[in-house]
Amino acid sequence: MAPNLSPVHFFSHGSTMMLGEESASADYWKKCGDEALAAGMKGGAHWDTKGDNRIEVATKPNPGKNPIAFSHPSTYENYQLNPDLPSAEKVISHLRENGIDAHGNDQFDWIHDTFLILIRMFPGGCPPTVLVSQNARYDPHWHMRIGSILRKFRKEGYLIVGTGGAVHNLYRNDFDQMLKYRDNFAMPSPPDPEMLEFRQAFEDAVTRNSGPGLRRAVTRLMKRPDYRDAHGTDEHFIPAVFVAGAAGDDEDEGVFAVFGAEDWELVAAQHGQQPVFVGFLAKYRARYRGCLMRSILEGFKLAHGVLWRRQELLCFAGSQSQPTRLCPAAYYSGLIQGC
Repeated sequence: MAPNLSPVHFFSHGSTMMLGEESASADYWKKCGDEALAAGMKGGAHWDTKGDNRIEVATKPNPGKNPIAFSHPSTYENYQLNPDLPSAEKVISHLRENGIDAHGNDQFDWIHDTFLILIRMFPGGCPPTVLVSQNARYDPHWHMRIGSILRKFRKEGYLIVGTGGAVHNLYRNDFDQMLKYRDNFAMPSPPDPEMLEFRQAFEDAVTRNSGPGLRRAVTRLMKRPDYRDAHGTDEHFIPAVFVAGAAGDDEDEGVFAVFGAEDWELVAAQHGQQPVFVGFLAKYRARYRGCLMRSILEGFKLAHGVLWRRQELLCFAGSQSQPTRLCPAAYYSGLIQGC
């Protein structure tokens, strides 16, 4: 195991109401953010790019925020976003050097999958951040490779974070309680068995595998017969694949993710967080730049991918040899390495 790698996280960001409602997930995001301020950074998932082998990196100097429903504007309007343009150019160059058709996008406005997590993690101010899109073909092995390519930034102090959802199927969600009473956590009925089965399979895959085995386990989840029950579309699962790519190298063998926190929302949406700790925390407290993978929902079109820098971090961290450093996560967005 490499001793000086920055953390990696996978967070399930949930609905827009997660921005205003208190939850175990929100508490966990804040905890990771507090630790990130001492050692690193973070990111999200709702932006896709069309074209074979093409990916985009956000390069708009002063990005806006896409309006969101079910959360009061006061919870996000005044939060100043902080795009890290120099690091964005580094990411684009590195992707191109590895055969990826990467381009900057100077028109992209950020979506809730990213700024929701940022606000919850870093209420005092947004860290320098780079957003990276998904490719609209949602090829798991291609996105796994993107994570493996960007993994090298962990050795430079960047934190890698993916936000999506472990169980996320809008077609199976129950919006009745949210629409009537603004209660996104109401559970008038239990989740369907298929949702519970996939949730357990997801946790097992990310907490019982490490190194290349983690990559194989996460991509293999998409072959399960209950995968399409848990994910009506692929965009919220792909960030987990990206994170596994960034945290599943031979050097990561023996570093396991840890389940941190969990919430169920809209009956069928499960949110959990798994942290994995890598190396020595003291080393992380120096300087961190974060690389984040986003998976945001723009209407019904989604994106993913973010990179951050210095003093803000989101992790996919957690070494079994250091169980006392485990971070509790919430929404099924919880792979964390080096929290």
